[in-house]
Amino acid sequence: MKKLVIFIVCIICFSPIFVFGASKPRLTLSTNSPFQGDVVRVTLENSGVAYAFFKNASVSFFPYNGNFVALIPIAGNEPIKKHILYVILSDGSLATRTIWIRAKKFPSVSLGIPKGSTLTTDTLVSNLSKEKVAIDEVVGKKTEFVYFNERFQSPLLTADEITSPYGEIRKTGKTIIRHWGIDYKAKKGSEVYAISGGIVSKSYFDEVYGNTIIIDHGRGVFSLYMHLDERLKGDGELVRAGEKIGFVGNTGYSFGPHLHLSLKIHGISVDPERFIDVMKK
Repeated sequence: MKKLVIFIVCIICFSPIFVFGASKPRLTLSTNSPFQGDVVRVTLENSGVAYAFFKNASVSFFPYNGNFVALIPIAGNEPIKKHILYVILSDGSLATRTIWIRAKKFPSVSLGIPKGSTLTTDTLVSNLSKEKVAIDEVVGKKTEFVYFNERFQSPLLTADEITSPYGEIRKTGKTIIRHWGIDYKAKKGSEVYAISGGIVSKSYFDEVYGNTIIIDHGRGVFSLYMHLDERLKGDGELVRAGEKIGFVGNTGYSFGPHLHLSLKIHGISVDPERFIDVMKK
């Protein structure tokens, strides 16, 4: 932390003088008081970025709609406290913003094992752990290219009921499993669409998640579609926003036809609906 302070002081001391008449840099946040599971969209106008960091980790900006944008994911189990976002502009000046993380109350439910399933509580937990490692390896990669020049949208044609919200606390026997995504209730065979443009990182079947498609939207943003009845896209295929990628199903660890959608930014799961809402603006 001392090195960061020294770096900031040096930048401030040796930063150049603003040229009168030039458009002033403008740094805005989608919110400065996000809940657990939210995404903070940072927009910088009339300037470039030399360096930025949040929670002692670097923050990556990228060109988007004529400005520079950064996405800061707030994990669902993020501690409740204040943090400072530091942004060093291309002219050497420093801009800071305070971000207060707020607690969110998550519902709790009891779940067993679906009838006819060969899974047990122990095998479920074991398989979930193994699959998490495999998924983390996929979403841990960062594509510099940005595929999402279009606005993000719902994966379904209709605003179907959300049966399991993001962050839900699931009790299965003595085990607690967090639901880091959302479940949409939909009829089997309903069409599923890509929430934005991207490239399919992985298309596969898993005993827990069933037929699954993971799309890389670029810049560390990934969307995951699970329990599909059928997958229409394979590894490496490009998809456009709103392109059909599969059909709603009941495969894997599932109690009925539904679509599970997860959204990860730099490997952190956030509320997909909150993210889609932020990226519509």
